[in-house]
Amino acid sequence: MMNDLETQGVPSRGTRRWYRIQVRARQLFNTVPLREHQKIYILTLLVGAICGLAAVLFHLLLDFFQDHIIYSAAATLHWWRIPLVIIIPALGGLIAGAGLFYFAPEASGSGIPQVKAAYYLGAGRISARVIPAKMILAALNIGTGASLGREGPTVQICAAIASVLGRLFAISRRRLQGLLPVGAAAGLAAAFNTPIAAVTFTLEEILGDSAAKPLGSIVIAAVIAAVIERSILGENALFSTPPYRLNRPSELVFYALRSCQ
Repeated sequence: MMNDLETQGVPSRGTRRWYRIQVRARQLFNTVPLREHQKIYILTLLVGAICGLAAVLFHLLLDFFQDHIIYSAAATLHWWRIPLVIIIPALGGLIAGAGLFYFAPEASGSGIPQVKAAYYLGAGRISARVIPAKMILAALNIGTGASLGREGPTVQICAAIASVLGRLFAISRRRLQGLLPVGAAAGLAAAFNTPIAAVTFTLEEILGDSAAKPLGSIVIAAVIAAVIERSILGENALFSTPPYRLNRPSELVFYALRSCQ
């Protein structure tokens, strides 16, 4: 039985705790004997539902940081607020970078390349620490003004969720690897409310020329995640334009400087 214990040195407290959770979860699942394909059916439903909720939570966190930090600083054009609009994105990036460096270095990066590396090189294994680290720190970084999209973090978060669930169910290495694109598609479908585009993106960008393409699970998980996202957040436009008014032409100078950041 494979586990997450470190092969060298003394395992950390977090590693030991995660190993105990795995053992207890497997003991619980083993009380009901399931075949491998039955586990995949259950996992597909779980991944779709949980990834849909995770994408919604990431969306709400991102909105919270944007509304209470960067939008609040830019709400009025008093001269003393102008430095805040420049400093806040730098501070947000610094805090996010420090958090990744000390807490979860494996959560660094844009997200999609890391998922592809885990799929092709890591046998579908992504650390559970990626989930909270990426969700909180990426939301903070983007919410404070970083010019990044949320598709990469969402894909990595949901791929990590799929990887963790697969290990809890003790599925085979090949099945675990195939579960990663299922989580990625579910996360992307919920993030943008576009299940068809999420399936296409996953097949082309993450799987590529891979021979094993769990198309059925990818489609089902993407649809479930999109339905959950729509039922919670509604069918409002994904990208809304805030009200804007140019009070005086001199403001254009500061907009030009801000665009160069």
